[in-house]
Amino acid sequence: MKIATCTIVVAIALCGSAPVVAQSGQVLDVTQPTEVFSMLSYAVMDEANALNPADVFEIEISESGGITDVFVRLAPGAVVAFADSTQQAIGKTMVVSICGNPVLRATVRAAMTSGTLYIPNINAVQAEALRSVWHGRQTCQDIPAEVFPIAQ
Repeated sequence: MKIATCTIVVAIALCGSAPVVAQSGQVLDVTQPTEVFSMLSYAVMDEANALNPADVFEIEISESGGITDVFVRLAPGAVVAFADSTQQAIGKTMVVSICGNPVLRATVRAAMTSGTLYIPNINAVQAEALRSVWHGRQTCQDIPAEVFPIAQ
């Protein structure tokens, strides 16, 4: 009696983009549109810099008496880039935006090397929208227009 042995080879071909693991350990699906990742940006004059979900290590929301402040703690790679940008921006106005909506306009007085971006005096709905985009529960396109009114 003869026993036939067969070897089956399975080849898997991957096409397109694959998930990327960021410095924070968060897995990003890079097949999503770019707008998904432009949750936070800072701009000085004509130079804008996007902070994607992978650039953020933690978002802390502090609310007291109707005033909401947000502390965005950056991932290590983003800390260096943010410090360099703010060093070059001393004396200039920086605009911080959430999903393309300006929420802070301030003059840079010193390089920000702590790795924390402080956004004061926004409302709780805006803060939660930022955290929701960071967590991947929604995208910037999903945020209703009334969350970020034209006149801040």
